[in-house]
Amino acid sequence: MTALSDSPHDRDRARADREATDWLILLQDDPGDSSLRARFDAWLSGSETNAAAWAETQHVAALIDAAPPAHADRWADPGAAVIPITAAKPARRFRRGIVAGAMAAAACLAVLVMPDVLLRMQADHVTGTGETRTVTLADGSTVSLGAASAIDVAYAGAERRVRLLRGEAYFEVRRDPARPFRVAAGDAETTVLGTGFEVRLKGDGAEVAVRHGLVRVDYRDGAPPVSERLAAGERIGVRWMGGGSERGKVRPDRIAAWTGKKLIVSDRPVSEVIDELRPWYGGVILSTGSGFDRQRVTGFFDLGDPAAALQAVAQAHGARVRHISPWIMIISDN
Repeated sequence: MTALSDSPHDRDRARADREATDWLILLQDDPGDSSLRARFDAWLSGSETNAAAWAETQHVAALIDAAPPAHADRWADPGAAVIPITAAKPARRFRRGIVAGAMAAAACLAVLVMPDVLLRMQADHVTGTGETRTVTLADGSTVSLGAASAIDVAYAGAERRVRLLRGEAYFEVRRDPARPFRVAAGDAETTVLGTGFEVRLKGDGAEVAVRHGLVRVDYRDGAPPVSERLAAGERIGVRWMGGGSERGKVRPDRIAAWTGKKLIVSDRPVSEVIDELRPWYGGVILSTGSGFDRQRVTGFFDLGDPAAALQAVAQAHGARVRHISPWIMIISDN
């Protein structure tokens, strides 16, 4: 994808976005100042760009106000008073949302961190956000871990077994007919003797793609059960909910492109590309709007700069990206 243009229109929109956020805070700090209100009204009516930026800023404020903090049911004090927030003061809601979000983050830090701690207790090898790592196993096979990924290794007797706990991994397996190499991802299992292949664990299933060699993918709990042989350039995805599988073709040289910090997509929903970028961004990516599941994208993106990649996706589809803070980005399809 090409870099974003720096046109006068883009600069004007960015300026209006910044000013809209400033006005939101100023109006909250002194809502009774008639002079301030008059200056704001003049700014608001000054251009359609200002009006659009103000409308979107209010929308973001409403999202922050309406969205409960993650895991709030686990840390909230049942005896705490509930303070209603009226719709008459969007700026105050915005500021309260920011403060409440910071308090919530501190209050539920242990809850948010605990799943990662438990994962690290299960895993032999883990990567963090934006990090990749190549590990040599005891038999000489290698595993390349994608960002925010984890594996558990269990070699015993006549079997070599690896469990993908999170994320994605690319395997180069040293051939040993006497000791099959098996990779479990959820309830899907891939069996090989010697080959190079990628396994990805997703929220709704798992995917396997073969760069060279031959593998067998089994998903016994599928409806119907899955048992498929894949050769170089073939992939399969299995779904947990409802079972089933989907086979397809893929260029071998594009399998596990993330090992070179490249994301290569061909006719994929924008929502899936956003999900692909999240493990590489050192913050939170939020998406608003209903069009990202329908819109498709094809292109090459640099995972070393996920913010620029998200901007490129947005530009190609008429969407907008706003940086609410150094660690929060919102992409909206309007």
